[in-house]
Amino acid sequence: MLRNLSELKKAVIYCLKLAWQSSKGYTLLRLAGNFLIPIFTIVASYLTKLILDLLTAGTDKIEIQILFLLLSALLVSLIISFLQRFTQYTQLIHNNIIQNHISLTLLDDAISADLSLFDNAQFYDKFTAVRRDSYSLASVLWSVLDCISAIFSLASTFVILAQQNIWYALIITVLVIPTAIANPYYTRKIYFNDLEQINNERKKEYILSVCSSKYYAQGIRCWNLGKLLKEKYQFLWEVVLRARKKLSFQQTISVFLLSILPEAAVCVISFLIALRVLSGALSVGDYSFYTGMMAQILSSTTVFATHMVTVYDNKLKVENMNAFTSKFNRTIVSGKKPIQQIEQIEFRDVCFQYPGTNVPILDHVNFTIKNRETVVLVGKNGSGKSTLIKLLLRLYDTTSGMVLINGEDIRSYCLDDLYRCFGIYFQNAPNFSFTIRENIILNGSSNRETESRIRGLLLSCAGEDILRACHEDVDTYLTRIFSEDGIELSEGQHQKIAIVRALYQDASCLILDEPSSALDPEAEHRIFESLHQMAKEKLTLLTSHRFSNIDLADRIILLENGRILEDGTRDELLSRKGSRFEELYEYQAQKFRSTPAQ
Repeated sequence: MLRNLSELKKAVIYCLKLAWQSSKGYTLLRLAGNFLIPIFTIVASYLTKLILDLLTAGTDKIEIQILFLLLSALLVSLIISFLQRFTQYTQLIHNNIIQNHISLTLLDDAISADLSLFDNAQFYDKFTAVRRDSYSLASVLWSVLDCISAIFSLASTFVILAQQNIWYALIITVLVIPTAIANPYYTRKIYFNDLEQINNERKKEYILSVCSSKYYAQGIRCWNLGKLLKEKYQFLWEVVLRARKKLSFQQTISVFLLSILPEAAVCVISFLIALRVLSGALSVGDYSFYTGMMAQILSSTTVFATHMVTVYDNKLKVENMNAFTSKFNRTIVSGKKPIQQIEQIEFRDVCFQYPGTNVPILDHVNFTIKNRETVVLVGKNGSGKSTLIKLLLRLYDTTSGMVLINGEDIRSYCLDDLYRCFGIYFQNAPNFSFTIRENIILNGSSNRETESRIRGLLLSCAGEDILRACHEDVDTYLTRIFSEDGIELSEGQHQKIAIVRALYQDASCLILDEPSSALDPEAEHRIFESLHQMAKEKLTLLTSHRFSNIDLADRIILLENGRILEDGTRDELLSRKGSRFEELYEYQAQKFRSTPAQ
């Protein structure tokens, strides 16, 4: 119990800090409104008591007094109405401000999360839950403030009713407690039940995204997958519904039965007060005032219980967010040392296996690359070529051994500085549904110099077809989803744009991971001719499982099963009779020679 209260307090404090950081002004306005509304509500009830007392007194010339009291009551009513509308307005605006803050925080966490997490199904479940919860997390502030308001109102009316009879106030307050306990109890059970269904919810969302995606549209129609997808979606929906239906029904019945008790108590106590009015101990105005205070106690307690459900629910959501950020701790931590240029890269006794696996991917790898040297990593798929690139880019850190740049441990460098030193092409590099310019320069700058350079690089990379498709306008979107004037490109054309992106950065180190996988032979030849010229002034590391484009290499490193099997120039490796490189080279050459003409 104490642990739950401590966790609840932490969640409330966290959310209040979040609201305060988002906007101090809106928070103060909401606080003021929440305290003023209960005060004016009590004043309104007391004015009603005075009016009834005057009406039942039977005295002469009370018209002016009644008129004054009615006008006062009207004014108080208008003030209450204004405060309610104003707090609703502040809540709406502040909710949006808080939600934006939470979304930006979540985006930052997702962007900076370790790459290894994206191979973890639990990560996706947790991220989905946090993203879903973030849309309602902002509302906890208003629930907390409404709880504070309800407590203030409850305390005030309790004191007033206790002046008549303290037992009346105690009985009504105590009898509402079971309802206040039942709601959070079932809310907690429902929330954890919903968490268990996150995986099914993700599957549902995936099916919806597939059905609305252009990427899958052709296959769905040609393979007649519509019926299967609808059946899968319906099945998942029924599983999620069944899981929640039983608990929701139990909560509804339990809360209804428990709410009968305080309602019955109000009825009995109202009758007892009525008897005192009949005996002359109390006035009709007193009856109205005290029954109004009972109703206020009941209302305040109910409001408190209702909003405590939201607070309790959001406590769990806050806990889930904290668990998400703490459980998936970032291991890739930026260093502080600045770096402007890469002169040398060294892999020193590097071993690596992906987190959560026992399979070694790299096994005691050692090699050095110097400035103005072009090295091509070759080997079959799965030999460890792309993994070496990921370690060099610090997408992962080594299991053992060290990666050194300019003689220093790569982990000592500032990550932002380090990435500026690389011109990078990833295998199957993605392009975004942005303009050609934005995909290449990766920012929104626009001038003739950048346009001229983009066109020049596209031409050097056999991109005339791209320029024709966009009518020389590099601000053309690579999609028709956001613009009717957008263009749809082939896989090879997208690869050209991604290669140009790497070259545009003009970085001191050029990294190209399988840059020719989707290119036709002519485009491949032209691009590698351009790369050969550009690589002379850079440290260049290129991976390939094809040997047709290794002529630009100063050195070739052959990887097999995570180890360096051979290292040397092309001629050196071919001169070693019976070498693995000669075997693979000759195999590819024979396949090429044996390919029949089309």
